[in-house]
Amino acid sequence: MAVKSTKLSDSESIQHEAGILSDFIGSPFVIQYLGEEITTIDDTSEEIFNLALGFAAGGTLDGLIQSYRGHGLPESDVRSYTRCILEGLLHIHNCDYVHCDLKPENLLLFPSDTSTSGSSSFVAKIADFGLTRAPKMIWMDGEARLGKPPWDVEPNSTLDDFIDMVAGEITPKIPTEISGLARDFLMKCLAVNSWERFTTQKLLLHPFVQEPQLSEPGHAK
Repeated sequence: MAVKSTKLSDSESIQHEAGILSDFIGSPFVIQYLGEEITTIDDTSEEIFNLALGFAAGGTLDGLIQSYRGHGLPESDVRSYTRCILEGLLHIHNCDYVHCDLKPENLLLFPSDTSTSGSSSFVAKIADFGLTRAPKMIWMDGEARLGKPPWDVEPNSTLDDFIDMVAGEITPKIPTEISGLARDFLMKCLAVNSWERFTTQKLLLHPFVQEPQLSEPGHAK
């Protein structure tokens, strides 16, 4: 079990997250909500709000990506994690919520079983429901596959620089070394026109997130 704790007087964000997570109990692709309580520090009588969550033994997806030192994850693992994330997003959307900050740091890895993981030894679960920025799903998926952010931004670029690139209909380069299915999946995610861009439901039906075929490449170069 993992516990998020903060002073009760500063706990509005965590209490908000606790309320949202309580609506997702039972989803295998969202971090598990285990309860909440208020405790008191004996020597100061200060009240602390505690949120109990499932413990991610595999760390974050960001940590896993960094461990590959820019080479990208095996494509079979990316398929599996992507499907987990899409399933989690669909559940969140069906509960009338939008995550709004989906990125590798907010995706936690839990030991898997064969019923939910596909080829990976971990299941990716969505966490951190306290932020309100625009969704970052496409950034996450491209970074996992490539081992780096998908847009070619300068190291000191600002958020405004990135927004200008997106508003100017500049899409990231899709590398040729990944499989045809992976390229097609990313193109469906990154389509500039909204009517061409796949929804979560449609992405779940894409062959890329189905069981990998033996004839397709399985590792990044």
